[in-house]
Amino acid sequence: MEMYIHLEKARNGELGNGENFNYSKAQLVGKNEIQTNTGGITIEEGKTFNIDAYITYFNLFEDKTSEIRFEIIDEDLAMVNSETGEILALRQGRTTVIAKEIGTDKIAVVPVRILENSRM
Repeated sequence: MEMYIHLEKARNGELGNGENFNYSKAQLVGKNEIQTNTGGITIEEGKTFNIDAYITYFNLFEDKTSEIRFEIIDEDLAMVNSETGEILALRQGRTTVIAKEIGTDKIAVVPVRILENSRM
């Protein structure tokens, strides 16, 4: 008895990346986006907030870590520590923090709304 098997390559690729190639080297697979501890920040003038950002990768041979840098669109409204992600709200308004993975084009966008200090 002869048996024939028809194999069709997966639509999303062998590694889930849309490509169907035979790789001779180990490939890094995992998340394709930066994760943050917040989807948006509302903060008062003079207050601080720490944005944590990371990418989780899975690799059979080693754990890969990523290096994230932070920048803020409007430096008149708030300051951000480029290495730690700590924001200091300076003036009332709206701005955006961008978290970027070094060496790739992956980013996370965190909207920031700064409220007037409500001291009584």
